[in-house]
Amino acid sequence: MRRRVCILSLAVLWPLATAWAQLAVPNDALGELSLEVNALADLLAKHRTGAIEATALLQRVVEEVDIPIFAFDPANRLRLVNSAGEKLLQRPPAPLA
Repeated sequence: MRRRVCILSLAVLWPLATAWAQLAVPNDALGELSLEVNALADLLAKHRTGAIEATALLQRVVEEVDIPIFAFDPANRLRLVNSAGEKLLQRPPAPLA
């Protein structure tokens, strides 16, 4: 429950925080903090976009390879299988979580 409250609080306060960051005075401690938080948010957004693009590229490449590929997570759950792997198993895999 606490995490939901924090996420909700961020969702409500984020527009205000970005507005404050735009009005921030660089020579003021609070203004510099606002600018740093805004820069960190931008950096995180860029990294997330890069990760999404890398995952999409990996999926396209794996699907084009004609040898079976199976990828498992640390808990040994199947996370990725290509069409060649499905043919080897002679059935589609269960939905991947």
